[in-house]
Amino acid sequence: MILKTTLSGSIEKRFLDGKFTQRVKIHTGFGCNADCKFCYYHSLLRTQNKSLDLLLDEIELASELGYRDIDFTGGEPTIVPGIEAAIKSSKELGFRRINVITNGIALSSEKKYSSLVDSGLNETLFSVHGHTAEVHDALVGVPGAFSRITTALGIARDLRVAIRTNITINNINYQGLLEYVNYLLKFEPENMNFIFINPWVTSDIDVKRLFVRYADAMPYLTKALKVLEGSDVRVAIRYVPYCVVPEEYRGNVVNSWNKKYDPYEWAYPFSSFTEWLAYRYIRNPARRLNVRSEWLKYRTAAGLYTAAVLAVHRPSSIMDGLLLRKDSNDLRFGYQEYSKTKKCSGCSMSDLCEGVKNEYLDYYGDQELHAI
Repeated sequence: MILKTTLSGSIEKRFLDGKFTQRVKIHTGFGCNADCKFCYYHSLLRTQNKSLDLLLDEIELASELGYRDIDFTGGEPTIVPGIEAAIKSSKELGFRRINVITNGIALSSEKKYSSLVDSGLNETLFSVHGHTAEVHDALVGVPGAFSRITTALGIARDLRVAIRTNITINNINYQGLLEYVNYLLKFEPENMNFIFINPWVTSDIDVKRLFVRYADAMPYLTKALKVLEGSDVRVAIRYVPYCVVPEEYRGNVVNSWNKKYDPYEWAYPFSSFTEWLAYRYIRNPARRLNVRSEWLKYRTAAGLYTAAVLAVHRPSSIMDGLLLRKDSNDLRFGYQEYSKTKKCSGCSMSDLCEGVKNEYLDYYGDQELHAI
């Protein structure tokens, strides 16, 4: 069901009554069998994925740190040699939800999918970027990808695996959002994420062709959300300013400030550490990395970065408590990747809104923004 909340602070608590997510990300590496046009790691898709030994060490440390749910992400985790062993280890260590984030190409094989489920997989987050082969295949860069992910979704439903979906909303697929939702509902998804395109890591993404104006996309998204109001699907609208979202759906906005309360989101800083370790690995795959010593290095660097950012920025009293529970990853996204303009002045949502991605402002300006 669509989560409707007021604007009186309950946005922070709408999922877990103020409790932090216990889900962690294990980044398997950047290698992938697709070529998504908006991928954060587009220039790294042909690099080597992590070794199984490294993944097993990360999983063990994540368990010791108290995380309870685990997401394997990449790149494409289903093509990583030994992924079954990594999933099995997660189950043996007592993780509750064990998930892969996938383009579904490999999982169109029932034998492959069943092997992951037999190892302990009980959740799958599918990246579905359109409701037709024409749209999805073009964005994913693989002919036949839509047919394969449709098959994989059907297998997941039949195996009773919890189904979740991502869509990166862009200038090619936004007009089909209503049809997209109707297409996915037959697979009984538990959660659907609507993510507005944001280039974060690599610079070779064709943002001029893929960026879409909020004002153009929101009417189509609103129609799709209205269909979901009668369902049990938990919805998240990710990385948009609150003012461009209709009031009845602002409680579904998830951004850098409030994502720690979303049980489907990753807890930091360990999740950002596993991605940092993926970068370390591809520089020298032959080197055996010691996860525990690398973790200590990362925590020290993250702590120094956080202190430096807080020395510059003066958060309001409402934000003080939130910032004490944030790490450098959230601070970087909230303070460096996004901006606010004069149109944001006096907005009642200012303490929970990170603003607008800098590249978006470069292309479209701030005409759509207004204070709430």
